[in-house]
Amino acid sequence: PGILNVEVAKPSVHVNASVVDSETGETHGSFTPMRSSVTVMPGVYDLRFAKTVWRYVKVDGGKTTTLRPAAVILAQGLKWKKARVTTQDGTEVADFHVMRTVAALPPGDYIVVVDGNKIPFPATEGEVLEVK
Repeated sequence: PGILNVEVAKPSVHVNASVVDSETGETHGSFTPMRSSVTVMPGVYDLRFAKTVWRYVKVDGGKTTTLRPAAVILAQGLKWKKARVTTQDGTEVADFHVMRTVAALPPGDYIVVVDGNKIPFPATEGEVLEVK
């Protein structure tokens, strides 16, 4: 088997995602705030977050594949009413509320919208955008 690992840049970023076989759609485990490693057979997997997917992650046998999700953090003390993250075409991939001020995301080209202010976020692997 191989090991699929997620590593985050900041401890406040929690990854909640399912590990799904890219071909069959079968779930092979999940990442939670308490679990950052999943053992899987060699193959190609998708990481399914709540509203977005990190596609075609290759896992080789006998090796550890480490993924570093990008993250958006709404800083403590930031005053906001409505905040979300969208793709370039406006599709929502994460939303925030009083209990959720952090979002882990696959690398991609996003727009963070806070009370109508748009902040472009071309997220590379492991990159963190802190909105202050």
